[in-house]
Amino acid sequence: MAVPPIQKTDTSSFLRPYRRRIALLLGLALISNGLNLLIPRRLGQVIDMVRLQGTLDIHTDVILLIVCVILMSLFAFLQIVVTATTAAKIGYDLRASLVQKLSQQSYGYVSAKGSSELLTIFTSDVDTVRNGVSQVIVGLFTAVVTLVGSIGFLFATHVRLSLLATSTLILIAGTFGFIFGKLGPLFRQVQMNLGRINKVINESIVGAMLIRVLNSQSTEQKKFETVNEHSRNLGNSIVDLFSALIPVITFVANGSIALILWYGGVLVLRDDLTLGQLSAFISYFNLLITPIFIIG
Repeated sequence: MAVPPIQKTDTSSFLRPYRRRIALLLGLALISNGLNLLIPRRLGQVIDMVRLQGTLDIHTDVILLIVCVILMSLFAFLQIVVTATTAAKIGYDLRASLVQKLSQQSYGYVSAKGSSELLTIFTSDVDTVRNGVSQVIVGLFTAVVTLVGSIGFLFATHVRLSLLATSTLILIAGTFGFIFGKLGPLFRQVQMNLGRINKVINESIVGAMLIRVLNSQSTEQKKFETVNEHSRNLGNSIVDLFSALIPVITFVANGSIALILWYGGVLVLRDDLTLGQLSAFISYFNLLITPIFIIG
């Protein structure tokens, strides 16, 4: 009996059944981030209004800001709910499809793959694909919207100050690129080592009776300790890189804000920039850090 081959599926074909859910997620993310981008600009206008007029129209400004915050929270909540349900459906459908295709394969194919590799595919790999589709796509879209929107508002506020601010982003982006370039191979090694751990555990369970007869408990324990220690070392390497990343980014970001405050303060004294615009500018610059981290 001929065994049907496992056909490769491209990303567009895989995502086609979930296009409506993904479109809904992107729409909710766009609205939520759009409101988040409008708040600093409005706050800057309120600061300038209070500074010039000495009064605050609570019925329009404060209520408008409160409504924006409530809408942001509502859309963020809906986004979390849709993300969770989409992830669950993708995981369910993907595992069902894998089971159906695996049942059509020959015994030789299943034996060649091994139970440890198949277990890794059905657990860790499926979770990675599920989270990648439901969260990473939305996260990247949100990061791009925030990044482009923040840079646009920065240049709309003041061009020269924006050039100073964005020049420091090159150093931040370079740091992210260097660190994440080293993290990529480590994450792949973690995934491969997870398959080895599953293999050792599966062999210990299946051959439990034989291990007792041969009195080879210590040998099996050493095999598990070896792969487990390797997993720990990989995890420590990843933590070490992240622990070096955060202080560097924090130092560069704080230094950048200090430069913005210095040059922005000079512009305010020259009446080339208002205090509210400087406040909004700093808020938009702070919004740039998280998108760079997500894209990296």
